[in-house]
Amino acid sequence: MDRRLILDLIDLSRPGLEIGALDKPTVTRAHGPVAYVDRADRAELAAWYADPGHGIDPADLVDVDHVWGEETLLQAVGGRRAFAYVIASHVIEHVPDVFGWLGEIAAVLEDGGRAVFAVPDKRFSFDYPRPPSTSGEFVEAWLEGRRRPNTRQICNHFHDRRPEGAPDRDEKALTEWAQGCVALCRRAVSQGEYIDAHGWVFTPMSMARALDLASRLELLPFRIADFQPTP
Repeated sequence: MDRRLILDLIDLSRPGLEIGALDKPTVTRAHGPVAYVDRADRAELAAWYADPGHGIDPADLVDVDHVWGEETLLQAVGGRRAFAYVIASHVIEHVPDVFGWLGEIAAVLEDGGRAVFAVPDKRFSFDYPRPPSTSGEFVEAWLEGRRRPNTRQICNHFHDRRPEGAPDRDEKALTEWAQGCVALCRRAVSQGEYIDAHGWVFTPMSMARALDLASRLELLPFRIADFQPTP
């Protein structure tokens, strides 16, 4: 999404929060009063993204103001509904529990505040071989109160994605790939390590269906002001 489209939807003069800005914040501190929140502090994120395969230079990461992990977002930001807007660009696909995540974002917005989400369309990303996420997966994650990607989310992300331009793997490489994916799952189970993954896969239509389900379950504390198709 063109960042200008996002910026046109918010009042940059008011306090805002951007989730998962990493090295490409949509709103910079030069734009106005913004705080950055992520699943870990800058040092931990830098260690994770030290692998060149992620395509992120750790030196370019923003300074994280609030860590959102085991506690709620409201607790992480100090217990106040202090933000006029929240932005999350290419973040929702990473979260362990979409419905719970949306509810926690609503809890930090002031009355009339706006949340803006840019959601990747799986048809134009390395997730294109994967099916869209299903209603049962959303409900399961919400009922579990999931706060870390589970083994299914980790395995699906690392095993089933198809990076653009990636060469076909021979039999030996396919076996090593599968074993490496399971090794990551073991780290999550045995060491409690947070393994970042695309836990969710969307198209615009499947996103609309997920939001409709959340609304019918009274888990969507938003009024949808705008819904843009994939450019």
